[in-house]
Amino acid sequence: LVLHPEVQAKSQAEINTVVGQGLVPTFEDKERLAHLQAVICETMRCNPVAPLGHGFVVRSHYTANIILGPTIPSCQLTGRNFPDPPHFDPDHFILPDGQLYPQAKQSSFELVRNRICSGRFLADNAVWVAVATILSTLRIDKATEDLGNKIEVEPVFTPVPESEFRLSSET
Repeated sequence: LVLHPEVQAKSQAEINTVVGQGLVPTFEDKERLAHLQAVICETMRCNPVAPLGHGFVVRSHYTANIILGPTIPSCQLTGRNFPDPPHFDPDHFILPDGQLYPQAKQSSFELVRNRICSGRFLADNAVWVAVATILSTLRIDKATEDLGNKIEVEPVFTPVPESEFRLSSET
């Protein structure tokens, strides 16, 4: 949000309008904070917390099971679902009437097909509480140097292999 102060301001205005100035949102407020939820969805779309993909299992009698798959689901970064994929825009998840797209209410921690993270509700709620609390109590801004000039932020993310990842477990 330090890179997008206008998004931060819009979320904070929504929180102040729905919950009240100086108050921290609760789960009862969650459905009425569509922009806040859209910010979380867009953050998870642009910078997934884990390399989730369409994995498959290779079984062998001589080695452990190996799960192979791409690092990021293709739907997250293609123009097929988002007009300008690299651009951070929470409005991707907002309907013209200001409500969330129904798909945005789906967990960010769900995998494909019949694979679902058993802790997805805990994870989603933990992320929501953290973001709601931070945005209702703090203003995220660029740091300043000794002379008072803002220090520019260059986002850097830990690289993951581009082709596939490997996880193994003994059976």
